[in-house]
Order: sequence, then structure tokens, then C-alpha cells
Amino acid sequence: MAMGIMHPRFCGTYARIFGQCVRKGILSLEGASWKASGFPAQKLGLADRGLIREGYKADLVVLNPTTIQDRATYAEPLQYPSGIETVLVNGEMVIEAGKQTRARPGRVIRRKS
Repeated sequence: MAMGIMHPRFCGTYARIFGQCVRKGILSLEGASWKASGFPAQKLGLADRGLIREGYKADLVVLNPTTIQDRATYAEPLQYPSGIETVLVNGEMVIEAGKQTRARPGRVIRRKS
């Protein structure tokens, strides 16, 4: 990836949706969750992701809907959002108490043809 000016939404897209659209009543919390996970998984043909179901990969984000906020700017595009305390990827904690762990359970996934 060529380095240049990175857009702040690189780190803040979904935090902005949850932080602004949900709090303003433009989207429901459930609608924003679907937009962030279920819909992309469905469009990409990822049958075991995007929903919380038995047998699905446990990719979960625990967020506080009253405090989640994107913080990235053009000057500092890699600022992580506030209001996210826990993230699990494939069932392993990668963010715990707001801090990154050393776990690297993610893998490249490709669209099903």
C-alpha cells in the first residue's frame, strides 16, 4: 500500500456510524450492527460470519453506545475510536479493557465464488 494521506475513516467508519447515526436516531443499534457485520458478510458470501449464532466465528465488538466516537482526523488518521472496550476475533481477545493484546487470530478470508 502506497503511503500518502490516509483518510480518517480508515479507523473511524463504524465508530462514526454508531457514535452519530445511532445516537441521533438515524439508525437503530440493531440496524447499525447489521450494516457493520451481517450485511457485509452476506454480500461477500461469508456463511459463518456476520451474526451471533452457534457454529459461527466469534468476531465480536463490545462497545458502549453512549460513548463510542471516532477520533481520527486528517492530521492523525490512525487514532482508534473511544468507547470500544473488548474485541474478539475468531473467539480470541484482541482488545481487552481498551488495550491491544498480542493475539493475532485473524486470517485473510476470500469471497466465495
